[in-house]
Amino acid sequence: MYKEFYYDGDVEGQQKYHFDLNHGYETFDERLQRPLDEGLASICKYLLQKFSSTSSGITLREAVQYADFACFRGTLQKFAATFFETQRPKDRGWKFMIVKFQGVFFIQELETDARQEEKIKETAYEKLATYWGLKFERYILAENGKMPDSRSPVSTIVQTNAIFKLHFNPLPEIPKSITVFYSAEIDGISKEGKHMEVKTRNHRSVIHHRIMNWWLQCRLANIKKITFGMREDGIVKTLETCSIWKLENLHCRHPKRAYDFDIAMNSIHFFLHQIKSFYNNHLKMNEVLIIERKPMELNVQCSIQKANYSQIFSEDFLRFFGPKKRRY
Repeated sequence: MYKEFYYDGDVEGQQKYHFDLNHGYETFDERLQRPLDEGLASICKYLLQKFSSTSSGITLREAVQYADFACFRGTLQKFAATFFETQRPKDRGWKFMIVKFQGVFFIQELETDARQEEKIKETAYEKLATYWGLKFERYILAENGKMPDSRSPVSTIVQTNAIFKLHFNPLPEIPKSITVFYSAEIDGISKEGKHMEVKTRNHRSVIHHRIMNWWLQCRLANIKKITFGMREDGIVKTLETCSIWKLENLHCRHPKRAYDFDIAMNSIHFFLHQIKSFYNNHLKMNEVLIIERKPMELNVQCSIQKANYSQIFSEDFLRFFGPKKRRY
């Protein structure tokens, strides 16, 4: 169930608040948070919940509306940002495992060496800032008819996802269409019932290297604006909204930072096309494809491994959508 934005009226810095984002941090256990790629699990759970009790004869291809790929929004974000991120010194690269099951390509994110090293070097302030973002949601979002519960422990395990489908038409350089079935975490909904993205940021600065990620998060979930908690020393006193078009303008002042949605979408289309082509031409049944892009590089390394479906999909998912299931 979506949580709803609690506050009415002006959110453009006029009304004053006092949201202490530091509250509860001393008991926050980051080890109990969600895994790296929770999206694949959320898709499988969604498909089981939707079809297992009502559509006993449905195939997996039918369940994902004949999409070629199933993944989490974060996967598409990384593909979309590749040609922009390789120019950034803090580029972490990416690594994915692809498995083809019952005619559908599932993509799961894997940990990169750069990301592991970044975790080890993460400062106390960086950990605290991550907590601030999670705590902020507790102050401004609430279940329907209730007040926000800012006292309960912060956790990333409980979340709400929405399902989307993205279709790419053929291009001269990519002659085949591709469809993606993907899930995205949704922070909450507005009073008008529209999906919301909420963030915190320092009221004195704009974090330029995060704008690309925010922009793609919104574009891939059809979100038109972000609600920011303007913080200082972990205290939010005002709220502001920012349209995603304004986010684009923040970087368009510098030609090398300008974001082009067409380039981002063509990048996703290109990588998915290459994955599908390579997999179908080089992999056998019960094999998975591992692809990795090192930081600051455009070249993608590929390797093939034996598949262990029980480590990728739940037993219930394999039983319901597996090859032994009778089709009607």
